[in-house]
Formats: sequence, C-alpha cells, structure tokens
Amino acid sequence: MPPQMTALLLLCTTTAYQPPHKSHARTVALRAQRTYTLTDGKDKTDLLEVTTKAEGRTFVLDGSKMLTLYECSFFEGKLGYQVWPAALAGAAWACQNKALFEGKRVLELGSGVGLFGCAVAAVTDAAHVTLTDLDAVNDRDFDAPSGLLDAQRRTCIANGFDQVDSKRVDWADSESWLEPVDVVVCADCVYAPEAIEPLANCIAHHLAEDGVLYAFSAERDWSDAKYARAAPSDLEDALRAVGLRVATARSSITTASGVYDVVLHTASRVIDDTTTGVDRRSVLGATALAFAPRAHAADDPRTDIKARADYVEKEAQDQGFRTSRINVLKVEPGPAAATGCMRSRDADVVEIDYVGSVVDGGVFDRRSRFAAMLGSGEVLKGLELGLYDMCIGERRVLRVPPALGFGDRGSRAFGVPGGATLEYDVTLRGINLQYNPSVRREDLDFEQRF
Repeated sequence: MPPQMTALLLLCTTTAYQPPHKSHARTVALRAQRTYTLTDGKDKTDLLEVTTKAEGRTFVLDGSKMLTLYECSFFEGKLGYQVWPAALAGAAWACQNKALFEGKRVLELGSGVGLFGCAVAAVTDAAHVTLTDLDAVNDRDFDAPSGLLDAQRRTCIANGFDQVDSKRVDWADSESWLEPVDVVVCADCVYAPEAIEPLANCIAHHLAEDGVLYAFSAERDWSDAKYARAAPSDLEDALRAVGLRVATARSSITTASGVYDVVLHTASRVIDDTTTGVDRRSVLGATALAFAPRAHAADDPRTDIKARADYVEKEAQDQGFRTSRINVLKVEPGPAAATGCMRSRDADVVEIDYVGSVVDGGVFDRRSRFAAMLGSGEVLKGLELGLYDMCIGERRVLRVPPALGFGDRGSRAFGVPGGATLEYDVTLRGINLQYNPSVRREDLDFEQRF
C-alpha cells in the first residue's frame, strides 16, 4: 500500500504543480507582424497584428486585448472576404472611443469578416453587437457570398463572444432588416453606386430615435476604373436625402501597402422637420416631368424646353424642394429626331460616349460606350439629369453646377477642385441594347422596350 500511495501522491503533485518555463516570459512580448496606424489630427493609434500559431489573423487591440479573426476565400466571401483599410481604421478608432458604445446595442452593416464590429465587442462595454452581411439563400444564388456569416461565427466562438451574433441583412430587402438599435457602424461599404441609396435607407431604418451612425469609407482613385464607382461624398448625399444630419471627419490609416485617406460620417436623426438634403428621387421625378413627351396644348408652358424647366422648378420650389438646374449649351438632334425616335427615360439602360471637363480647366474624365441605368445614381447627378429625353445619335453639351457635380469638396480621384462647374460633351449611342436611331419604343416587342 505505501508504494501505491507514494505513486498516487507523485501523480497528483505533478498534475497540480507546473514549474515555470524559462521561455514563457518571453512569449508575452509578442512581436508585431504588421502595424496599422490611424492618424486623426495630432492623435495616432496603433493597431497591431501579430504572428501566432493559431489559425486566422490575430490583432492586438487597445494595447493588450487579443482578437482572432477568421477570413474566407474570395469565392466564399466575394468583396467581403478580407479586411479592408476602412475596417482597420474603424477598429483603431473604436479603441479611442470606447465610451460611445457603453451599454449600447450595436449593429454593423456590411460586416464582411467583421473586424470593426468584433473590435467594438472586444474593447468596449457594448450591451450587444450584431454582425451582418449577405448570404446565399440557395445554391443558385451565385452572386451572393456564401461564407461570410460562417467566418463571423467562427470568430465569435474563437474569442468567446457571447454578446455577439451574426445575421443575414440585405440592404435592398426590407424583409431582412432587423429592429432599430442605438449605434450602427459600417466600414468600406462605399463601392457600387447602385448600392448607396439602399444602404442609406437601411441605415435610416436601423437607427433608433436617438441612434447614431459611424461609417468609415476609404477614399480611392477610381479614374482608371472600367465601371463607375461610388465615393464617400455619395454616401453623405444619400444620408442627407433620407433625413439624417451628417457630420464629416477625415483621417488616414497607414498599412503595409500604403496610406489611405479615410472619411468618417457621423449621422443622426434630424429633430425638426427640415432637412439639409434634396430627395434625389423627387429631383429625378421633376426632371422626368420636364422632359415629358411634348403632346400638350400649345398654351401649356411645358411644350418649350426652357419654359418646361421654369415650370417644373417653380412647382418643386412651391413644394419645398431646393432646386438646381443644368444648362444644355448645345444640342445636335439624332438622325431620326424629326420623324420620331426612341427617347431615353427613367430606368432605361443607356450607352454613351462622353468627355467631362472643368469649366476654364482641363478634361478630367473620358469614356466610350459607357453604360448606366437612368435613375440609379450610377453617374454624377448633373450628367444623369442631362441624359433624359435623348434620341439615339443625339449629342448634347451640358453645363453642370457644383451642387449637381462634385460639390464644395471636389474630387481628388478625378482632380476636380471644390466648387467647380463642369461641362459634359455627351453622345447617346444606345438605349436598352437598341442602336438603330430610327427605332421607336412602340414598335418593339414588350420585352425590348425596357
């Protein structure tokens, strides 16, 4: 019995007592693989990424808190498959502003792999955080990501987040929307022009009465892009259009691949009934009326293009809308304009050649066979408004005021200064894949008209 007792005691002692390992102290001082620096005025905040043997990426937040983040392949996650610069900026900013989230219900829209939302969960006392993104609803939903929500959930499990969940939210599908929350955050959601208005509507729905939005967007040079891309200023305009008060701040995030300028939009509900923005759909509706078919009585002011513009502008102002007008400096009608032609209207997909220039300045943009849907916001507002009621083959020279151009901020991507008046020389090449100038909408099959 005594030898057995000794063996048992030794086994218990060995299990309960682990002598300190000499190398253990050195592993505490982790060496950063990458350092991301958020520069906001004179303040700088470092976000560290360290090398570990664990799967996924490991970030050090607020100097000491470890966060393991799982990404996925491009096939599984589409554009959300990796961490983008604005998400790094948002995570570093959350470390600086922990008090903004204390006791709050937080929703991240377009989370991707969820760095921003997970950083909020890791370093703040937020009551609850919900990560969201698209998720394929069936095997034929090829355009939607299929792995983002899984990656988010793996991250939550790896970090022991019991106050974080992951849900599918489609900005354009109100049936997928959730209950309003105290704080909405998003990062690098500004990309596709057609997604800006649905995003703004989704944000407005999810903000509680006293809710606040914090949206980070990286400013990028899209001058060489094949297709139109949205800018942070587009999101600001859309947020104002849905009745939110918006404040803008600028900072930069330094990564291994370079320095990115980042815009932070802080938005909240407007308390009174006035808004500082323009309802874009109302503007387009007024424009559609201004360029309506001219089958009116001779004494109707809308039979003349200038008189119609005056008429619509007065009607809009009487209804409380702020108005801006583009000027058509020159018109060369299409070959079939006199005998009848198919004219562009809302929801048409038009193909255009255009040259954009700054008045008293140089050319900033030139495109050939550029396709856009009227009413979708895929092109600058002033250019879009000037594309209504055109025949195939028609050429127009448009003068666009700053309010319908790049505004007071201008565009660094295109090298356009703030407050610039623009001119567009544009020729319409096709409407809804129809290129014959003599084609008329009523002569087409029903499916070809749209």
